[in-house]
Amino acid sequence: MYIDKKLIKILETHRGETIDVNFAISLIKTIAEEHETEQLLIPRVSNCVDLERELKVTEQLLAERQRVLDAIPECKSHGSCVPHAIDWIEEMKAKHCC
Repeated sequence: MYIDKKLIKILETHRGETIDVNFAISLIKTIAEEHETEQLLIPRVSNCVDLERELKVTEQLLAERQRVLDAIPECKSHGSCVPHAIDWIEEMKAKHCC
């Protein structure tokens, strides 16, 4: 259907003329190749949407990580330090949980 509509649109500009069969075949092949290329792009658009969603989640996770690091006293040697934060959290759990 896609090829038919596109071919008709092109051939209408040649109404009343004699058209070479090779020209018509060439048009059909070109239109089919263009359509195939367009179809290949569709999943990429979908993947872009997925990528945008993943980036948004990653940004939220990084913001939450930073919020947690900001709430924990800084490491004396390194400042805002993930290994220190993990140790500090484990230490607080041991002190306050059991």
